[in-house]
Amino acid sequence: MSWGYATALDVPLLFEFQQVALPQRLNFHNDTEMIFSGSACVEVGEDDKEEIYLVYTGQWVGRQIQDQNLARMCMGDDGRIRSIEHLDDSETLCKEQCDAGANSPPAHMLQEQQTSSEITHSPPSYTTSSPTFQFLDNINPIIDEHMSDFRDPKMMQMPQYLREMTSLRHIMVLAVPLERRMRFYASKSHVTDKEAWHRLSEFVPEPGVLEGIVECPDLVYFGDRWSEQGINGKRIPVASTEAEDVHFDSDNSPAPSSPPYVLFFSIGTGYKYGSTVFYYVGTFNGTHFQSYHKQPRLVDHGPDFYAAVTFNNVPNGDILLQGWASNWIYANQVPTGEWRNMQSLARNVSLERSVNSKNGQADWHLVQQPVESLKRLRQLLLADYTNQLIAESEFHVTQGKYMDIECRLELLHEPVEIIMRSSPNERTVLGYDPKSRKLTLDRSLSGYLGYIPKDSELPLVFEATMDDNNTDPATLDVRIILDDGLVEVFANGGRITFSALIFPSIEESLGLTVHSSAPYMIGSMKVWGLDVMTKDTGTSAQDTRADRSQTIDIVD
Repeated sequence: MSWGYATALDVPLLFEFQQVALPQRLNFHNDTEMIFSGSACVEVGEDDKEEIYLVYTGQWVGRQIQDQNLARMCMGDDGRIRSIEHLDDSETLCKEQCDAGANSPPAHMLQEQQTSSEITHSPPSYTTSSPTFQFLDNINPIIDEHMSDFRDPKMMQMPQYLREMTSLRHIMVLAVPLERRMRFYASKSHVTDKEAWHRLSEFVPEPGVLEGIVECPDLVYFGDRWSEQGINGKRIPVASTEAEDVHFDSDNSPAPSSPPYVLFFSIGTGYKYGSTVFYYVGTFNGTHFQSYHKQPRLVDHGPDFYAAVTFNNVPNGDILLQGWASNWIYANQVPTGEWRNMQSLARNVSLERSVNSKNGQADWHLVQQPVESLKRLRQLLLADYTNQLIAESEFHVTQGKYMDIECRLELLHEPVEIIMRSSPNERTVLGYDPKSRKLTLDRSLSGYLGYIPKDSELPLVFEATMDDNNTDPATLDVRIILDDGLVEVFANGGRITFSALIFPSIEESLGLTVHSSAPYMIGSMKVWGLDVMTKDTGTSAQDTRADRSQTIDIVD
């Protein structure tokens, strides 16, 4: 298992695979090191030059140990990392494909192996077209707990206000998968200072709330990327969070007035629906994370959003989250050829804190929207309706394979269905019942389903409930992105998302229709065709699908 290297000209949208960056290798003891998941961050050296370091989990097959590692890159002749907005068509963004390659082992094999942390280092010279990477074997591993399951390091720079309080420079969170816990490490020095890395604390979810193994944790500082919404627009102070609903993993009291953090993590195998991503909202005081709620929340309600992590150093402070669009229940059986499925769209995420209109309690919600640069792929406007009353039960909108759909439907309290990629025998259906507020995504007739094991507990219909705070139950406001093999749904202002693989087997399965047994109003509906051809290569996005465990960081 090796890391690949890919480049993108946008933020971050269509990637082109370039080369293997960190190859699987033999050491002088003739033991094989597989390159597992990791991340990247920017470090400033003594000469004030910005450098990119990669940190990964080394999986030693013979010793069955996992440990952690780094690499350095410089962009531009002046040795400084350039802002993404200043890149022209001849320059590229860098993306680290962790655990890349179509031969990644299934998760049940990972449970029997071990992990460690080591550093890779590149020479000072760097070109955007063909960077080089060098393992830092003189200092590796930088973190080694002599454990068989200890992986997926996500590193970030400590927020400035905490850096001033603690003198800590970097924070790293790792998964202890079988124990279902996440462990925090920090350093006051340069990332390559092996002796400076030390353990801070652990976050352990409440007993019994999780099934399966924990993987790919990510601690994210949301700063000002959050908003408050109360009853009738009344703003609610953060300090009003109920104390008894705060999770403690230390003797320290939480600081409700502190800026919010989100702790993302994935469940690899053992969860009843296979693989998924959860999150906690809470505070981080420089050493300990404390959650505001006991139960973790789902990031995505569909079956195919896993191993999601955020990009580092995104321009304008945006928080972008991207996952692997697949599930370990069938990852090795999907009909996708060279690559093991594809990445989800990158999502711009924020937090919203609101007050429940029924019980008056405040709560946090993750809000997700497709990355703004997706709009640059819009081509022909295929449909455009405004304030149109629809009386027929089956309303044909348009047809297409790659589409960006934005719509707001106003209902008379009867269910509605948006039917996509349809033909007489195939369809994928997004349904909404305003009485129950249930939103469903049904792929039971979406096409080829032979990749899903017959004995799997994974359903073919997925559902979520719209919250009843400041939303009209008779209005469905949704955005849908259709790719050739993936549908992504963003509903309820981005509070609810679904991601699901679909494999229509009939070329004519292109229809987009709306069905309801009662009249309804199309408040607005616009449908664009999407250009999914990758730049320069002329190959489709389907042909360039990426592997399961790409852990991606963006640098400016």
